[in-house]
Amino acid sequence: IILLIKEKIGVINKAIILIPNYNNSTDLLKTLKSISSEEDIDVLIVDDGSATPPLLEELKKSYFANGQVYLQVIGRNVGISKALNIGLEWIYKNKYEFIARLDGGDLCVNTRLTKQQNFLESNSKVGLVGAWVDYVSESGDKLFTLKHPVADLDIRRVIYRYNPFVHPVVMFRANIIRAINGYPNSYPALEDWACFIEMSKITKMANIPEVLLKYEVSSTSISSTKRFLQSKSKVKLLWHHYSFSLNKTIGLAKNLIILFFPRSALTYIKKWIKK
Repeated sequence: IILLIKEKIGVINKAIILIPNYNNSTDLLKTLKSISSEEDIDVLIVDDGSATPPLLEELKKSYFANGQVYLQVIGRNVGISKALNIGLEWIYKNKYEFIARLDGGDLCVNTRLTKQQNFLESNSKVGLVGAWVDYVSESGDKLFTLKHPVADLDIRRVIYRYNPFVHPVVMFRANIIRAINGYPNSYPALEDWACFIEMSKITKMANIPEVLLKYEVSSTSISSTKRFLQSKSKVKLLWHHYSFSLNKTIGLAKNLIILFFPRSALTYIKKWIKK
């Protein structure tokens, strides 16, 4: 059962943030509070069967930006891909042009959303834009800055080697993700990279060369709790798209190695390299 709090069918809207939630109300409120009061954007939170779903009034009190907060409550846990796609259907119905992603626990930096919306409005051929990200510990200490490739050509050179976007800092056009039928369900814990590869077939992509998000490396995140499943999905995804080339071969070999390395070791190596 899905509970829709409000609809605005027939009205053309500019931008909305899509946030999935599952038993994480504390981090969700922290994330909402990080969105600058200078931003002008709505928020849709999709609760994926939490034991205690968040309360809409409490969410609204934590949101200081200009815009409305909407809540969908799914009566049972269906998984992040299906939850995101349920949210996307609501967004399509309400005619939003741009969709930003964000996860509970991550913090927006400056006017991230305005900058990304302005970028897409100024670059009509770009359908997906991300940004650089500061990785931080659960206590808030900076670990390293992840600077992914900026230009479309450079992104395409690496997209089959690694994911050149950090999911909770992307913004994309609603018509682009609708054209690829939303997030795939065939790659557990890796719906984002699979989605971006499909997007790359029909649109240009970019990253803004500026830190616009603080990404919390959490012990309860999907990357931590479902790491082995995610690594298996990476190998499956790259094998599905594999054809002999240096980039694709390197990407497949790299992720086969990652499959057997603990995340703590990889985080330490990334931190050392970035320094």
